[in-house]
Amino acid sequence: MKRWLVIAGLLVAILTAWVLVMIFRPSNEPTWHGRTLTEWLDRARVIYVMINKPSDEDPIQALNEIGTNALPILIKMLEAKDGPLKGKFIDVVNSQRLVNVRLKTAGEKVSAAMNGFRYLGTNALPALPQMLRLTQNRDTGTRMFATSCISNIRRFDPLLCPALEGCLNDPDTEVKRGAAQLLMRFYPAEAERLGLPQKFPDLKPPVVEGGQTNAAAGQN
Repeated sequence: MKRWLVIAGLLVAILTAWVLVMIFRPSNEPTWHGRTLTEWLDRARVIYVMINKPSDEDPIQALNEIGTNALPILIKMLEAKDGPLKGKFIDVVNSQRLVNVRLKTAGEKVSAAMNGFRYLGTNALPALPQMLRLTQNRDTGTRMFATSCISNIRRFDPLLCPALEGCLNDPDTEVKRGAAQLLMRFYPAEAERLGLPQKFPDLKPPVVEGGQTNAAAGQN
C-alpha cells in the first residue's frame, strides 16, 4: 500500500511540475500590441460569438499584422491531439480551483487554428504545402480540418487555383496528391485540362448528399 502511495505522490508531483512549466515557460508565439497569437485567437472567438461586443482592438487586424509568422503555430495547433490519459489530465486540471490555470483541449486548439486560417485568407498561402500534407494524413479529422482551412482560402481569392497547380511540381508525393485531389474537387475543369484524373486515377472527389460529387458541385 505504501509503495502505491509513493508512486501516486510522485505522479502528482510530476504532473504539478509539468503544469507549472506550462504556465510559466516563455512563450515562443508571435505577438502584437502585447498579446500573443493565442490570446488574439481567443479574443477573436469571443467577438465572433458575441457579434455586438464592442472592441477597441481588432483581432482580425492583429492576425493580419502577425501575418505569416502565425503559420507554424497554426499548423501545429491544427495537428493537436489529446490521448485518453492527457484528456483526463486536462479535465482534472481545468476542474480544480487551487491554481488559476486552464489548459486548452486539442479540440479548442484545432478550432482556434481554423479561425486563424480563415482570418488570414490568402496570407496563409505560404503554408499550403504543409496543409496539403495534412490532407493526406491518416487521421480522418486532421484531413477534414486541413481541407476546410484550404477551402476558406478559396473563398477569399482566385490565387488558390494557380497555387495548387504549382504544388503539383513539389517533390513531396503527399503534397502532389493533396494538390491534385483538391484541384479535382474545387476546379474540375482545370483538373481535366491538366489530365489529373488520368495521372491520379485512384483520387476521386468524395460523394456528398444526393449522390453528387464535389467536383460536380464545383461546376454549378
